[in-house]
Amino acid sequence: LGDITFDGNKIITTSRSSSTVKRNSISLGSGGKFTKLNAKEGFGIFFYDPIANTGDTNTEIELNKAEGGSTTYTGKIVFSGEKLSDEEKKVADNLKSYFTQPLKIGAGSLVLKDGVTLEAKKVSQTDGSTVVMDLGTTLQTSSSGETITLTNLDINVASLGGGGVAPDPAKVEAQASGKTVTINAVNLVDTDGNAYEYPILATSQPFTAIIAKAGSSGTTTTPTDNLKNYTPPTHYGYQGNWTVTWKLGTSAQEETATLTWEQTDYSPNPERQGPLVPNTLWGSFSDIRAIQNLIDISVNGADYRRGFWVSGLGNFLHKSGSNTKRKFRHHSAGYALGVYAQTSTEDVFSAAFCQLFGKDKDYFVSKNSSNIYAGSIYYQHISYWNAWQNLLQSTIGAEAPLVLNAQLTYCHASNNMKTNMTNTYVPKNVTLSEIKGDWGNDCFGVEFGAMAPIETPSSFLFDRYSPFLQLQLVHAHQDDFKENNSDQGRYFESSNLTNLSMPIGIKFERFAYNDVASYHLTAAYAPDIVRSNPDCTASLLVSPTSAVWVTKANNLARSAFMLQAGNYLALSHNMELFSQFGFEIRGSSRTYNVDLGSKIQF
Repeated sequence: LGDITFDGNKIITTSRSSSTVKRNSISLGSGGKFTKLNAKEGFGIFFYDPIANTGDTNTEIELNKAEGGSTTYTGKIVFSGEKLSDEEKKVADNLKSYFTQPLKIGAGSLVLKDGVTLEAKKVSQTDGSTVVMDLGTTLQTSSSGETITLTNLDINVASLGGGGVAPDPAKVEAQASGKTVTINAVNLVDTDGNAYEYPILATSQPFTAIIAKAGSSGTTTTPTDNLKNYTPPTHYGYQGNWTVTWKLGTSAQEETATLTWEQTDYSPNPERQGPLVPNTLWGSFSDIRAIQNLIDISVNGADYRRGFWVSGLGNFLHKSGSNTKRKFRHHSAGYALGVYAQTSTEDVFSAAFCQLFGKDKDYFVSKNSSNIYAGSIYYQHISYWNAWQNLLQSTIGAEAPLVLNAQLTYCHASNNMKTNMTNTYVPKNVTLSEIKGDWGNDCFGVEFGAMAPIETPSSFLFDRYSPFLQLQLVHAHQDDFKENNSDQGRYFESSNLTNLSMPIGIKFERFAYNDVASYHLTAAYAPDIVRSNPDCTASLLVSPTSAVWVTKANNLARSAFMLQAGNYLALSHNMELFSQFGFEIRGSSRTYNVDLGSKIQF
């Protein structure tokens, strides 16, 4: 089963001096007549070329006429000019179909689209059927015809003006003198499903939608009960309500219907929402944490007085989706260069520079590439505070210094996002192109930590364990920006992420003979004790005051379990290799870090 489509059929008339070409799908001669035009539910008969009937004037043709069996016909009979070229539309005959027979819509729908005219001797309609008209189409009876009676006329909202200007009204006209036009009800439909994406609906305004005109000395009867503050079914795009009013036209036989649109809100379709923009702040958050972990491992290890180090690092964040939030991922990789020095009092200073190359993806329509630069300074102090020693002796019977550290890190990400929307939510006659946006993210990270390394010479598995407590504050800022390369572009206002976490854990270490190698394992629980999640206000550039919405990030859960494993290997007295693998799991996300580097004493 399928549709029946008439498209590209032509009548070519030639003479010695010229030739004419007209579109035509069916042409019945003087003795011809239509006996059946039926379409089952879900199917249609599409006339993109007009039909012509100059034959029988008495036998009524009923569209979707019931046949008494189990098969019912409630499909669409469509007359449309949408497949004609601009030149073909200039020829009136290419848009006009006519029946010399009386026409009755028995069931289903008769649809007139894109500038066509349909003429019949008489037009009537059965309750339950529908006549759907675009603005700019005409339904009429001939100059020798009879009346028009419509029980339910639907106006296609998608025809109001995708180009920003509404076309001429739909016209229902009985041309013969004394013949009447009756319309019992007018309703609104969106035949394409995406009509409310048109910018013409960005502002409240009236549309002259229907002209109903009886023949001279005839009468026009309009509905007594019209739509008032009618809210369309749930849809994406511009939100609002409709009111239908009628008034006397240019003559006593003419009535004009006005559709008044009151715009109230905007609901972006999923492809427009843009959650990847605030989600990049979670990518910056993840990167700065990875850099801080790398700085920490580079400082520990061989007890060099001064030197430099170099390392490669990779960071991988995967965030799952939900019914309301789209999943995303952030990957970054790059290198870091650092210097460090140790004072005579065993205080350690370190500074590092890092460059990463990042990728973000929302698994939908947007991808982002980023170039990330970061700098960090680190300070560590070993304290032998008497009160601390007394506390350890009284509680666990051991002695250990208190290792305090502080770290300040800054990173900047230059983002380049590309969005390729599909045709799923695109209204008719809108052509899409790739949308591009560029902006920067700035991220600051501050860390304070305290650790107590306690020797355990009697243990077989490890030589030292170190309970620790940290405070980690991260603040990330996303700049505002515009997607200026497309008429579908958006404006994203700035957004911010602030997170204060308190990792609590323990580090286990094992040393090889003569300390030429070591490995360590760290486990921690990190609750986020203060959090401000990112969201940003977005709008369409074409409608900056009416198409406005809030885009929320797909936020990470507020507690994490962290596991890290690493090792150090001394290649000589002046050179050491180090590596580390880190894993962080939250309620609906996971993060991986990989570091591999070398430290050299000079």
